[in-house]
Amino acid sequence: MRKWILVAVIVATVAALLWFKPWHKEGPPKDLTATVRRGDISDTVSATGTLEPSKLVQVGAQVTGQLKALHVTLGDRVAKGDLIAEIDSIQQRNDLRVARAALAEAEASLKSRQYQLDKAERTLKRQRTLYTGNAGSGADFDDAEIAVDVARADLALAKAQIERATVEVEKAEANLGYTRIVAPMDGRVLALAVKAGQTLSAAQTIPVIGVIAETDTMTVRAQVSEADVAKIKPGQKLWFNTLGDRRTRHESTVRKVEPAPTSILTAGQEGLSSASSQSTTSQAVYFNVLFDAPNQGGSLMPMMTAEVHITTAAVEKALIAPMSAFTGPGAGGLYRARLRGPDGKVVERKVKLGLTNQVEGEILEGVKEGEVLLLSTGMEGPGTVPAVDVDMGGDE
Repeated sequence: MRKWILVAVIVATVAALLWFKPWHKEGPPKDLTATVRRGDISDTVSATGTLEPSKLVQVGAQVTGQLKALHVTLGDRVAKGDLIAEIDSIQQRNDLRVARAALAEAEASLKSRQYQLDKAERTLKRQRTLYTGNAGSGADFDDAEIAVDVARADLALAKAQIERATVEVEKAEANLGYTRIVAPMDGRVLALAVKAGQTLSAAQTIPVIGVIAETDTMTVRAQVSEADVAKIKPGQKLWFNTLGDRRTRHESTVRKVEPAPTSILTAGQEGLSSASSQSTTSQAVYFNVLFDAPNQGGSLMPMMTAEVHITTAAVEKALIAPMSAFTGPGAGGLYRARLRGPDGKVVERKVKLGLTNQVEGEILEGVKEGEVLLLSTGMEGPGTVPAVDVDMGGDE
């Protein structure tokens, strides 16, 4: 019994060795093919962008003082003119009282100067009458003329003092108004930089109270590489999603292509050519493409990352086939496609392509709808005949 088992094992081993010997040949591999069909084709440019509010302002304090009250919290919606914060206004009220008192003093001085001028003019008139009637001296007449000129100058000075005092009153009133900080526009409170009781100093820089933004419409600033920016034009359709919600597709159109990369701001005194040479050697150059997206539901938030896909060209109901079915382009911009003829041999045809992307190509001439093309595998078998031109005629 053991002898027969041993014989069976030996026979199985020899059979396996014979099966896997190098001279064992498999059948020819099947062709990878694709049928020319009609469909829609488009070319897109993909980019990454950042969501920003369509409008954003930093609300600051223009006067120095202690923050008396803060009337909003993060996320509140405010309308233009709504009270946001109040600064202690004791100093500003006192300054206004002093300015008004100075104005009243200047007005009283003006009246006094006017009375003096009237008196001097009456004296001059009387001295002129006496002098022309040889009843008065020339010296008294001259003194009367000088007194009128001095009174007129004093009156002009008083008027100037009133003008200055009026400006000081307006300035004090404005500063008092600045102690009530109101919303400059409709929007939502995105940030608050201060707390009630904090002392604010506007001596050198304007302290920021908070940030208000219009978030019902968001602006996306997409960064497109210099290799693709020439394809982008205002009005082109696009769609995008966010990293946190790839299932929701938001649609929009290109509003603006900025004419220069943001790196131009750092060129400084070195000049644009220097900045350009540095960018080409150190990093890629990107241009900002701007578009807007409605955000009534509030799902789009500032500083989110957007994955943007811009449609730069599209053709509907075109003859299309995978790009792996074509090689080229060659002379005249023509591509080559391979088909297997009735005799089993591979025939090449010259093909004119239109719109292409990384996956498919639009066929303008060379093959017809329904024909089967061989896909490129990197190893073309023998028996390929030279490419031939095919008269497409009426391709329907």
